[in-house]
Amino acid sequence: MPVATPLLPVLHNVDVQERPAPEAIRAALAQQAASPVRWVETIQALAARGVTHVVECGPGKVLAGLTKRIVPELASFALTDSAASTRRSPRSAWRRADGGRHQLTGAGHG
Repeated sequence: MPVATPLLPVLHNVDVQERPAPEAIRAALAQQAASPVRWVETIQALAARGVTHVVECGPGKVLAGLTKRIVPELASFALTDSAASTRRSPRSAWRRADGGRHQLTGAGHG
């Protein structure tokens, strides 16, 4: 799998360490497949590094809730795909999440 040097620091939740080298990143990803996620330590480390906002991208908002409990000072948001649970189109889900301020652009959207 091709892995490039990240433009921003990446904190791996397998051991709560940063790795700038692609080979080290690849090794951490392989290790993560068979290791528990260290979510509490990862969120605490992000806060210690000065992170102020955490955005969860996925089908739910469990991690955003956990983040708020771990470090209440972090602003935590979930970008959920309500289209999957309500059978609505991705376009209508985006407009609901976005308050209708933006439109999807790209192939077939706009």
